[in-house]
Amino acid sequence: MNEYSWIYNTSPSNSSRFTLGNCGHSPLLCIGVNPSTAVPENLDPTLKSVARIADNNSYDGWIMINLYPQRSTNPDGLHPQIDDALHQKNHIPGQNPHGLQALFVLRGLARFPAVNAVP
Repeated sequence: MNEYSWIYNTSPSNSSRFTLGNCGHSPLLCIGVNPSTAVPENLDPTLKSVARIADNNSYDGWIMINLYPQRSTNPDGLHPQIDDALHQKNHIPGQNPHGLQALFVLRGLARFPAVNAVP
């Protein structure tokens, strides 16, 4: 990996995660459906695969964002209806300190090649 610090942004109760990653100058951006229980230094199998794919493709970091921020290891554990306030916090940069960083990464994706890999 690299010498850059972790990006880790959760709700105060830790029931939602907005961003997790180890960001360098040219990170791999991954978009998931919803986060699991991974934390910095203790990644779940999905994020271990993401880190491996980033390393094997010359990225110096990775960032995981999700369509919906509620943590759940099982889809049946997700809210039956979207929590609009939570959903908005996931997408409004003012509410998500790393939201702007993710937006800047998305804007810069055109200069990086795509990685076609399934973990």
